Amino acid sequence: MIGLASAIGVLVVGAASGAGATVMEVVATLTVEYGTTEPLHLDGVGVATVNPNVGGDRLVSLQVGPIDYGDSDPVLFTDPVVSALVKSYDLRGVSGQSGSFFDLSHATTSPAKLTQNTLPIAGIARICLLFSGCLSSTTVEVDLSQNGTRGIGIGGTITAGNTTGFRVSFHHAPWQLAPATLEQSTVGGIISAMATGYVRGPLSNTSTAAKAGGSIQLITPTQVFTEGVPGGYSDRQALFTRLTLNFVPEPTLLLLLGPGVVGLAVLGRRRMRC
Repeated sequence: MIGLASAIGVLVVGAASGAGATVMEVVATLTVEYGTTEPLHLDGVGVATVNPNVGGDRLVSLQVGPIDYGDSDPVLFTDPVVSALVKSYDLRGVSGQSGSFFDLSHATTSPAKLTQNTLPIAGIARICLLFSGCLSSTTVEVDLSQNGTRGIGIGGTITAGNTTGFRVSFHHAPWQLAPATLEQSTVGGIISAMATGYVRGPLSNTSTAAKAGGSIQLITPTQVFTEGVPGGYSDRQALFTRLTLNFVPEPTLLLLLGPGVVGLAVLGRRRMRC
């Protein structure tokens, strides 16, 4: 199956290269890594315009249209400091809004943020303290973005709480490719957690990332502070949201080749994660 997908990928890359297209379908994966818990993975399909005002195969400019991701399954985890405290989190109604990025060919080697930081992620994160089930009194729901001015991929702080005083604050940063470091509470104290993005072309050749077969992974770091847990407990956790976009041919070419191409790409990535 993987060999067949690779063969189709070569055909796709060659056909798209000959057409010189800048509009490509993208198979997108949104990954949320909260503390030391199991990551959440949400998949979607959208359209991207690559290098609309700049020629060549190097990925310099990118415009991404809206992408719908839907809901995630809940993830249960034991608090890293208080072993008796069990939490869960899940995402509801997640979608990626339109956005544009520039200077992508230089952003991986520079600590500076991307020239234009957009592409907010809409939806709701639900965090529960499971003392006696996920009850309203032990649940906090947080907007992933607010008014297009704060949130995942944009920056700024969003704080939410409930009637018991349980409060969670999310200090967001914009999308970036350069490495990001956050603090994370553990049994042994505060440690550092790091993530970084990438730009890759077919066969990992970075100079051809604007071609079909290329991919880009953007990250947005979020420092999370939890306060008001019964017993006076509070902690900080690292939250990294990753947006991975894998470029496939123009929508018209996909119609000719059939929907199996996108299915094979998704299947291959899911098998690699298993």
